[in-house]
Amino acid sequence: MYATTGNLRLVQKINRSLVLNLIKDKGPISRADISKTTKLTRSTVSNIVDYLIQKDLIKEIGLTSSGVGSRAILLKLNSQAYHAIGVDLGTLHTTVAITDLLGRVETKMEYPTGCQKDKDKIIEKLLETIHNIVKSSGIEWQKIVGIGVAAPGLIDKYGTMLITPNFGWRDTPLGGILRKQFHIPVFVDNNVNAMALAESEFGAGQGVRNFVFINVEMGIGAGVVINGELFHGKNNCTGEIGHTTVDYNGPKCSCGNNGCLEVMASGPAIAKRAFSVSAKVAKIIPVSLGKDCTVIGAANLALKEMLKITKVVTFSNAGSIR
Repeated sequence: MYATTGNLRLVQKINRSLVLNLIKDKGPISRADISKTTKLTRSTVSNIVDYLIQKDLIKEIGLTSSGVGSRAILLKLNSQAYHAIGVDLGTLHTTVAITDLLGRVETKMEYPTGCQKDKDKIIEKLLETIHNIVKSSGIEWQKIVGIGVAAPGLIDKYGTMLITPNFGWRDTPLGGILRKQFHIPVFVDNNVNAMALAESEFGAGQGVRNFVFINVEMGIGAGVVINGELFHGKNNCTGEIGHTTVDYNGPKCSCGNNGCLEVMASGPAIAKRAFSVSAKVAKIIPVSLGKDCTVIGAANLALKEMLKITKVVTFSNAGSIR
């Protein structure tokens, strides 16, 4: 009995997520087109739409302009219903931003990170800035779905910064610190993963199912997207190419090893070599979101969790459970 109830509730959440994401990606869209695309019954779609309207997540915006028969009411995501906080914790500068549900930056604050400062002071400044930006925006905390942080180095699934060479940090539980302070969901990931996510969702990577995003700045890193999803690998270190040893007799790296890619290759050299092999890869995509790419990706770490489609039930077998 409990298992059956639990399964029904799970499928209900999945169906709601399917409909919400479809409206986000394809809206304005009618109830009939949602039913046709998702294979959910019209009564199920109507119930879900009523629920999402009640929660202020979507809104009716008018009627279809043409077609045979009666005109259908169109539905669109209410992008202002909730917001996310994105943090780009960079080696030189930190950016804290608030975005809407479509990842659009509404307001942001920037300041020098001072990565050589005491760790506690850097984290204290970050907490203070998050408090200040929410207060100045006038947005209620109840409307913030979560905080996403993009940071350099190796980060585990709990949001602990295991190794951050440019900061000299080890085993820093940044995710836990933020959760304790703000009492909302917090997601911490590598900065290049966040950039890859931003380009996949909102930038030049839209519609590209598989790609590798390479970032060359203070360090060198990669974000891997497979089947439209970030690929982290077994130990969350798939994109850590910057600390791959290319010359055992090379200069010492900040991570402690010798001859890492980061100390052996300059930005222009990597860019030149990347474009020289363009004929051998499917596509090379330049960054399209500009300097806000990382902070948009950070915010989207939280947004994706809210809008997440659980892959247990697909469109074809989602059934009619409401």
